[in-house]
Amino acid sequence: MFYDCFLQACEREHIRPYTLLTRLGLSTGNISRWKNGGAPSVEVLEQLARELHCSVDALLHSVPAGTEAVPAAAVLTHHGERAADQAADLLVSQVIEGFPVYREKALLTGRRAQSAADELLLRQTHLGFPLDVERLRYPCEMLFDSYRRYGELTGLSAERLRAVMGEVLTLAFEGGASCLLLYDEGLEEDDRRWRLAREVGHILLRRCEGTVPPRCVPSEADEGQEADCFAEELLAPASVVLECLRRWRELTPERVADTFGIPLFAAGRRIETLPSPAADSAGDLLLSRLAPFPL
Repeated sequence: MFYDCFLQACEREHIRPYTLLTRLGLSTGNISRWKNGGAPSVEVLEQLARELHCSVDALLHSVPAGTEAVPAAAVLTHHGERAADQAADLLVSQVIEGFPVYREKALLTGRRAQSAADELLLRQTHLGFPLDVERLRYPCEMLFDSYRRYGELTGLSAERLRAVMGEVLTLAFEGGASCLLLYDEGLEEDDRRWRLAREVGHILLRRCEGTVPPRCVPSEADEGQEADCFAEELLAPASVVLECLRRWRELTPERVADTFGIPLFAAGRRIETLPSPAADSAGDLLLSRLAPFPL
């Protein structure tokens, strides 16, 4: 049963299921559905497997201690050369059937998010890292404040706001012309920077949804992954991180996290998702704005 395998994988990684789903931008209501026998889509399975450092098969089947599950990709590659059990065959067929949707969404998610983040960075007259998300020049009015300061100005209870609304609250006014982002003042600086960047991504990407075909607009579940891609590129642009690699000769999550002021998990994923070094006009322009290079 998927739910049991999922719990075992979470325990191995010392992470709570609710925390993991929140990090991925997935509804925590999925946990109840999975507990009652449901299973996630292939796309969500792949997300969970990446975060839990295991194969998709390991999330679908119990794996005896001391053995290694065969990755779904291996089954897909070799299914014509060896016999696969019924469950593996079913999984392979689902991967094949879902590939057109996956390709469309993967391209949309990565490219649209990166393009939007680069466009925002290029609007700035001065760039430096760690980036101050609250002081960037935005295409619409963005107001950032803590629950405490908002409460002092309006007479509302900061404690109640935090308890009911969570660590970050985003509200849009006048059709999105003005946006208010409130955050828990107790958040660590790098965590607050990451969360605010994700919220900015949600706002800006929703504003440009009219520029893509309706069938290509990400579903609610995909929005979380797209917001992660946006925050990743905004706070640690690929072109800048690749330049760091050229100068440092080695990238570690700790050094990337310290340099760009992002959480360690985000720094690790930034390294994993770096593209191959290639000519990129937007990236070249970003690097020219940083001259002399400050890192």
